[in-house]
Amino acid sequence: MKNRLALLLVILIVTTSTYAQRDETADTTHGTSLISGPDLIVSDISITTAQAQLQINSDGTISLPIEVTVLNQGNEMARSPFGIHISLEIAGEQMEFETIPRLSTNQSHTFTRTALLPASLGGRQINFSSTIDPPGGRVSQTGPKGGFLKETNEENNIHQVNLQLPVIDSALASSI
Repeated sequence: MKNRLALLLVILIVTTSTYAQRDETADTTHGTSLISGPDLIVSDISITTAQAQLQINSDGTISLPIEVTVLNQGNEMARSPFGIHISLEIAGEQMEFETIPRLSTNQSHTFTRTALLPASLGGRQINFSSTIDPPGGRVSQTGPKGGFLKETNEENNIHQVNLQLPVIDSALASSI
């Protein structure tokens, strides 16, 4: 009886170990991953620069519409008790962007904001960078390296776009 129990225990340990190892490996020949978990990415940053849609405000800023789309390309729902934070950095200036409670597998969400940039940036090359689940959550650079949410890939959370802003004629300044 003891031998049978010992054999069953060995089988259970080997089976559990094999299952755990399989869950942490990737099938590189077929390009599929067996790792379970969410994988958040910023899939797109869209910035409207059409001259007809841009204006110089009375305070000397350009209103620049920006859309950021995030996606959970993992195989589990992404959720955090602190929320999932998305930050946006424009020309080195970090700003809070959006927080969502969860994102299901293959679900995307698009956020729209209007950034107010100094009109003096017109004609210059500007870097726009968005991060989902940034280190420390929100705009802080402290906290867990990959953010608060454990993901299958912590290295793909940033998306950058370089864009040359058009020069806006100051005669088009709005009366706002």
